[in-house]
Order: sequence, then C-alpha cells, then structure tokens
Amino acid sequence: MYDLFLSYSYNRADGKAVAEIQKILEDSGLKTFFDARSLTPGLPWATALENALGSAKAVAAFIGREIGVWQKREISYALDRQAEEERSQLSFPVIPVLLPDSDPGVVAGFLKLNTWIDLRSGPYSSEQLDGLRQAALGTKTEGAAANRAIISPYRGLREFREQDAYVFKGREKFADRLFKAVDTRPLVALVGNSGSGKSSVAQAGLIPLLRRRRPPNETWDVLVMRPGKTPFYCLAEAVASLLYPGLEKLDLLEKISALEEKLAAGKVPFWAVVKSVLEDSNGTDRLLLIVDQFEELFTLNEADRRSPFIHCVLEALDKTVLRLLLNFRADFYGRAIGESRELSDLIEQGVVNLGPMTSDELKCAIEQPGLLVGLGFESGLVSRIVSDAGDEPGNLPLVEFALTELADSARRQGNLLTHAAYDAIGQIAGRLPGAPMRSSTSCPLSSRPPRRAFLPVWFAWLCQAKGRIRGNWPILRDWPLRLAL
Repeated sequence: MYDLFLSYSYNRADGKAVAEIQKILEDSGLKTFFDARSLTPGLPWATALENALGSAKAVAAFIGREIGVWQKREISYALDRQAEEERSQLSFPVIPVLLPDSDPGVVAGFLKLNTWIDLRSGPYSSEQLDGLRQAALGTKTEGAAANRAIISPYRGLREFREQDAYVFKGREKFADRLFKAVDTRPLVALVGNSGSGKSSVAQAGLIPLLRRRRPPNETWDVLVMRPGKTPFYCLAEAVASLLYPGLEKLDLLEKISALEEKLAAGKVPFWAVVKSVLEDSNGTDRLLLIVDQFEELFTLNEADRRSPFIHCVLEALDKTVLRLLLNFRADFYGRAIGESRELSDLIEQGVVNLGPMTSDELKCAIEQPGLLVGLGFESGLVSRIVSDAGDEPGNLPLVEFALTELADSARRQGNLLTHAAYDAIGQIAGRLPGAPMRSSTSCPLSSRPPRRAFLPVWFAWLCQAKGRIRGNWPILRDWPLRLAL
C-alpha cells in the first residue's frame, strides 16, 4: 500500500522536479508510487492503472507547463475514485500541486478539491512540503479555503478545456447525448451557432466521459486539433503526443514536421498512424479525433489542401476504429455537405445540434462553478444575469466574461459577488449582441472611453453584430483612436 501516488507529465523538467520532491517525501516516511511506467507488466493499461491507484491512499497531481496524456488518465481515474469514496463517507485526497513555470489557471478544473499546494517558488524543502504530507494524510492545511478562492472558476472568452471539467456546468445532459452519438456513429457533426459552446462541451463535457470508461467497457483516447492554415501539420501535432510519448520538445517538433510531410504527400496514410497508436497503447480500444472549428478548413484553406485532408481522415474511419467529431458553426453546414458526397452522407447520419441553454441550464452554469470554490451570489443576482442574457445566439462567452469580471477579487465583497459590482461593470444587457441597437448608445464603447478589460467584449459584440448594424455609426470609424485612450 502506498501513502501517495505521484502523477506528473513525463517531460524532463517536471520529472526532475517530482523526483526531487519524491526523495524528500520518502525521507520523511511517506511511501510513494513514483512512476506509472512501473505499472504491473502484462496488464492492459486501464486495469494496471486502476490497480495502482487502488493501492494508494492519496494522489498528488503535479501541474507543470502542461498536463500530459498519461497524466490525464491518472487524474481522471483518481477523481472518479475520490467521488466513489465520498459516496461511502470515506476520504481519498487528490491534491493538485503547482510546480515552477505552471499556470494556476491550468488547475482550475480541480478546484472542487479541498486544497492545492503551491510549490512554484522552489527549491523544495521538508518544511515546504509539510502541507503536501498533511493533505496526503487527510489533514487539512491552513489557507486551503483561501487557495480555492484565489483562482476564478470562470473562463472569460476562452473555451473550457478537459482540465476544467469540474467547473463546466449546465451542459451535462447534452454531454451525455453527445457521448451516446460518438459511441455509436463513426462520424458526429456537432453544429451550433457561434458562441454556443461547441468547443467547451466537446472538451470539458465529452472527453471526461470518455476517459471514465473502464473495462469491460471500451477504453478511449482522444486527439484534439483545429485545422488552421496547415491542417496536416495540426493533425500530426495532435497525434504526436500518443505516437511519440516522452520526447523533448525540440525532438518532438522535428517528428511532427516529418510526419506532416508524409501525411500530406500520402506516403504515410493516417489510418496506419491510428493503427500504430492503438497497437502500442496496450489497452486503448478506440480513438476519437475532435476537429474543432472545422469551418477553418473552408475559411483558411483552398480545395487543394482541404480535399486531401478530408479524404485522409475519412479513409481512417473505414480502416480503423477511429471515431471523428467535427465541430462547426451552423452557417457552414452547406459548405460542409457540399464538399463531398461521402462527407455529406456521414454528416447526415451523425448531426447533433447544440441549441441555446435553457434558463435552468444557464443558471447552473453561472452559479455552480462559483459555489464549488466558495464564491456566493447576492440574492437575485443570478436571476438578473440570466434575464439579461436572454436566449440570443452567441451570448454565452459574454456572460462568462462578465462573471470573470465579477469574480475578480477587487470587485467582490469577501467571497460575495454583488449587484453593485455588476452595475459597476456596466451589467451585461448593453454589452450583449441581443441588446437593442436603436442608436449608437447600444455599442459597448459609445458611452465612455473603453477600459481595456472590455476590449474583448466589444470585439465579440462587433463580430456578432455583423449584418445587423443600421444607420450611421461614427463609433466604428474612430475606434482605433478610442482604443488608445
């Protein structure tokens, strides 16, 4: 039995730091499981990992510059075991630990946990690691509640990622529906309006559901990419983490460039790469490729790049157990089904529409992440935000941005989000695309010189307002001058 399972990304910097920490912990009397590469040989990885975690009393998830592919599996299994133990009134600590060069925002998805440990300052000493020892033994450390409230659970205008799953709320039923579609169809097209949350529900909703699959059910791994201007490079980059695990960054970049050339030239078919990944995985049954913002294939690529890429991934559907999830805006549906008959037929069989959130779903998305980290809302504030948001397509990112502003420690009363702060940031209604546009005063920047914090809001508003602006808008002519104020 181990006191602490050490989960970390297998790169040189993180490995060196965790090895140093492990020695100090062992010298202090804790028995640690250090390297998942020491899992019981001969067993599929899912079974071996479950056995290893089952022999530990706690897990420390070390967060450096990135969360590695294998580490994501470990964290997912650990959090599932934690939930099972809590249902039985037992304890299984899962402790996020920040290493040097880590971004605190990366750990946001773990804020449902009781505490996290900040080791960013280094070097490490027995005294500095005392909090980790106490947390591993189930003793709450001082300042734990304060740590939870330091990092906002809201994502501003950024999408939710896999590691944000525990603060991604409101789309649980849809994520289940999407999982069933991916589990039963070779290709699923996730279609919705701009700003409806397609990227977030795929990454923070669907992927965690796939990672929870245990034998005897099929186990999954996931690749995520955006086509950009170089779709074959982005595809090679996505698969490289599974194809070349443990490589240092420079060596990995060389491998990615070489693979891109071979994929684009047809010298190495993508289906062969998928087969190689699955054969080397020792237990992964299925692989899902998520092509996020699939519309970039049309907006940033000509047909001579677009058509070979589509053929490349569709061929892999026929020859392997690959599943494909395409996320794209509803206004690109016609472009997608007009690209090829094969793609059109697959989309027809697998289209899943992401509609607006209901009022109850939006209330959950607003309120629950804050409650998980100890933030509260003044009476009536949540209902007010829901009412201001309405059901206009594309409002979700701006609601999330307003929540990020409200959760700023300078605007809170302790851990309480207030009506006064909401009024001070200008509320939401006048900043959302659904607000009335009867005069230039509806524009987010028209009433006063802009604060830089609201530049992303104004930009998003302008994009959403395309085609709906009427009349003379001098604010649009002199906005570069106003941005300089």
